[in-house]
Amino acid sequence: MFLDLISAFVAGLITVYLPAEPTSMERIQSRGALSVAVRLHPNSYYTSAVETTVGGFDYELVHQLADSLGVRVSAKIAQSASHAKEMLRDNRTDLAATGLHVIDESLPALRYAPVHGSSRSVVVYRQGSRRPRGPEDLVGRRLVVPAGTAHAVALGRLKAGHPKLAWTERDDGALKLLRGVFDGDHDLTVADSHEFSDIRRVYPELRPGFEFAGENRLAWGFPRDADDSLFFETLVFLNRMRSSGRLDSLRDFYYRQPNRFDYVDARQFLSHVEVRLPRYERMFKKTASMHGLDWRLIAAVGYQESHWNPEAVSPTGVRGLMMLTQVTAEHLGVDDRLDPGQSIRGGARYLRTLLDKIPDRIGEPDRTWLALAAYNIGYGHLEDARVLTQANGGDPDRWDDVRQFLLLKEKKKWYKKTRRGFARGSEAVYYVEKVRRYYETLISLDVMAKL
Repeated sequence: MFLDLISAFVAGLITVYLPAEPTSMERIQSRGALSVAVRLHPNSYYTSAVETTVGGFDYELVHQLADSLGVRVSAKIAQSASHAKEMLRDNRTDLAATGLHVIDESLPALRYAPVHGSSRSVVVYRQGSRRPRGPEDLVGRRLVVPAGTAHAVALGRLKAGHPKLAWTERDDGALKLLRGVFDGDHDLTVADSHEFSDIRRVYPELRPGFEFAGENRLAWGFPRDADDSLFFETLVFLNRMRSSGRLDSLRDFYYRQPNRFDYVDARQFLSHVEVRLPRYERMFKKTASMHGLDWRLIAAVGYQESHWNPEAVSPTGVRGLMMLTQVTAEHLGVDDRLDPGQSIRGGARYLRTLLDKIPDRIGEPDRTWLALAAYNIGYGHLEDARVLTQANGGDPDRWDDVRQFLLLKEKKKWYKKTRRGFARGSEAVYYVEKVRRYYETLISLDVMAKL
């Protein structure tokens, strides 16, 4: 009895003095890094071909989270949604920032942050094959869907009314399955609407069939058995981003498609990527690196300006691959606007100058869009539009607000209130949207090349 009492007393002392297990946040801060499962995707995570830039909605958002925690991001590539969930279950990452579908089947294993986006499930087929217009058109087709997603759950519900409906679930990831439709490996797949829009720029022959009813809720995932410390910090962070409008701005940058799909333009661009871009790609990369820019952004500007034609000349006198005016060229030290190397260097230097003029408080992606508008219309006219925006209750630091007042710079009622008067604001808005489209296509091409 006495020995039992002694043993109990010692056990109690050990319990009292045993150091507590460190929390998730303490472990993260100790190693100085937030371990994150990311997915190689234009809307999630990507790098440039020379590995100098990183972006994507989820990555940029999680990077800002890490900054707020005073640590860096340690990214681990997940090949698919199922792979990301597996990494969480095995505690190989602190969170999965991959735009996971919030589905009931995953609740026992995962914990989700508040929903930060949504998408719709769209059936995708290739041009030239029979378009699926409803569930009955899926029967008898080679249908492959990504495992661990809401798409498979939705198909399960459809099967109740269509017993012959059959499909295969794979862990290949959505982009590979979309490419498989293009290559003829299978007839159909189901993808998130924004993923389809991204990949269609690379494979214009892909077509939308029909959409399933309802929306897919997108969120980050956390290990179910982790403590609350990181989860709580993430809740606070996302609420702050939502309240400031930064979450909406970032989401619009990656998820909103600026224009309807243009097959002819997309096919022509891809042709020029294959034939013309290789002549200048090295120049774009070298010059962009010198100015701290993404080479694909400079290339996109060059394409919108001249279709990568170094001898292009406009009726107004701008010329060269980056279509510089004589005054701008002289200011930038470009003595031969038709020399592609000089033109690219001048254009990059000019864009860098405009980016640096944008107030420091304005973050991405708005900073880039505002600078591109200034590249087209002039910094002074951009400032006029920002003044109008603020005077009429808008946010002069958000592109979505400023673009509306750029359009009004063509109307006398509005431009007479500005310092610099009339400007073709619609051309600047169109310019930004076109550059964005080409820029995102180049990003998508890089991502697909890495899969």
